[in-house]
Amino acid sequence: MAFEGIKNFFSNSFETSDNLDKEYATHYYRNDYSTIKDAIKSVAHKMGYDVTNVDDQYKELLLASRTKGEMIITITSLSYYENAIDIKATTHYVIACGRAKKRVKEFYETINKTLNLKRIGGGINEY
Repeated sequence: MAFEGIKNFFSNSFETSDNLDKEYATHYYRNDYSTIKDAIKSVAHKMGYDVTNVDDQYKELLLASRTKGEMIITITSLSYYENAIDIKATTHYVIACGRAKKRVKEFYETINKTLNLKRIGGGINEY
């Protein structure tokens, strides 16, 4: 467990999934795809990222910043009004100090204020 914490501290990349702790698990929302896509673009702009690519076929957005690195946001549609967001963040530091993980947390906290959060993680609990 301690090794995992040290690895995350020095790692330049971080990815969310349903298998992680609550804070970094996949977030599920009660919004349609276009609403979520527009919210992601808005949050990216507020956080200082440029939306460099939007792929509607695979439902992925690439966000890039010269100083903060990149994020790939993946939207998974479960139904028309239930979608999940996963994030892969990458930074470019010699010693990362957990910055990728911090960027993911900041992104989720910001977008949760905009969208209708249904639950966090793949469990049956709803928030």
